[in-house]
Amino acid sequence: MIRSLLGMAAATTMLVAGFAMPASAGTNKLIFRDGLPVAYAKRIEAFRSGFLALDNNSEAAKGVYDTAEMWGPEITRLRVCFFEGNKATRAAVAKIANRWAHKEMGITLDFGNMNNPRTCEPGKGKPSHIRIGFSQPGYWSFVGQGSMVYAKQDEQSMNLEGFDKFPPDQLETAYDGYIKGTIIHEFGHALGFQHEHQSPAGNCEAEYDWSHIYEYMAGPPNNWPKEQVDFNMRMATQRTLMMTDFDPNSVMLYVFPAEFYKDGVKSRCYHPAPNNKISAADRVTVNYMYPSDPEVRRQRYAQNRAAFQAILDKNKAADGSTKAVLPDYMGTFFTPKD
Repeated sequence: MIRSLLGMAAATTMLVAGFAMPASAGTNKLIFRDGLPVAYAKRIEAFRSGFLALDNNSEAAKGVYDTAEMWGPEITRLRVCFFEGNKATRAAVAKIANRWAHKEMGITLDFGNMNNPRTCEPGKGKPSHIRIGFSQPGYWSFVGQGSMVYAKQDEQSMNLEGFDKFPPDQLETAYDGYIKGTIIHEFGHALGFQHEHQSPAGNCEAEYDWSHIYEYMAGPPNNWPKEQVDFNMRMATQRTLMMTDFDPNSVMLYVFPAEFYKDGVKSRCYHPAPNNKISAADRVTVNYMYPSDPEVRRQRYAQNRAAFQAILDKNKAADGSTKAVLPDYMGTFFTPKD
């Protein structure tokens, strides 16, 4: 998990490869966006590994599973709530997150009153699709409907540690826009985006110096165990609807120092500074994922549902005894969440 940002607003900072570091961290190492807590990552892996085993971890199964994390066509508004943060902070986060809004998107972020975004009240009213807190370690979010599948209504689905300690009007500009970019990045996950550096189209995994990365990330300020490094950096499963050509300008790309790569700055995956805004390819991708035409969304959803069911049926025919020990995948991913 990423080291706490508490106190960063008042700290003396130094810039390293485009990242702002708190002097109080006691290290010259970089801090990184993201990193789901290990306990949450294990919940995801339990579902994913079981499903992929049904089809021998095939590329088809990987693509079907990952597209199942997208929000279904019945969702046109993602209700967002906050467990913490005063009115001004909540409004500032909502304003930044709404950069994802676009006339060609068939899904919107619903904060309630943009000047006083809603607070989370588990068990009251309709469920919230995205639930934000500021006090857990790090910055992270579940991908797409994972926030409803893997976390309960009284659990956060997104964390923006320490951002409530900044003056709200500084969230746009602090640390050369890194905080703004982090908010946009995490809401990208909530919409269904994976990391760009994990895209099979980029094959960044082959360019990394893994022994250096494991050693670097194990120490402060990140303190990531190997499994967390793998979860956030190894190549993701095949992403059909969400995969484009590798985009070095994507807000979903991790930016790493040159020593993370075997070829240093010559690596095609190397980028000198954080991407803090939605790229042109990001925009095209999210508009494709959630087209404004509801019939197109329904057709794509039906196709993925049929592909998901076909893998389950294939396994049932081969070994009916397996069904009893598997999660209810169809009910979990294809039951309306609204």
